[in-house]
Amino acid sequence: MRKLILAIIILSFAVLSISCARNSLTTTPVSIVGKWQVTSQWVPDNGWSTVDNPTYFEFKSDGTLIKTEGNDTITGTYELKGSELTITLNNSTSTFNVVLKNDTLEISNQDLGYKMQKTQ
Repeated sequence: MRKLILAIIILSFAVLSISCARNSLTTTPVSIVGKWQVTSQWVPDNGWSTVDNPTYFEFKSDGTLIKTEGNDTITGTYELKGSELTITLNNSTSTFNVVLKNDTLEISNQDLGYKMQKTQ
């Protein structure tokens, strides 16, 4: 009888531990919805540099994207899956890694990168 009670206690502890571990792995979904101003841009061979023209990315909740650079505006689409962002502009698709910290967004891949501040 003691062995049965001990087995039940150990099994209960194991189930509880697994349940707690799953909860600690759950993350809040990242939302990049809003308007972001580019503060710097990264390109190979040049590294990070400030942006001359005011440049904005506006990510809409329906998956559309508006990129404004100076007086030029381009509309496209985006999809965010975990920390991977796929952007399509002018029939060209690029995938970026995403790092979001408070109101700072950084997207980058091997060819291009942007650091942005949220404006709206």
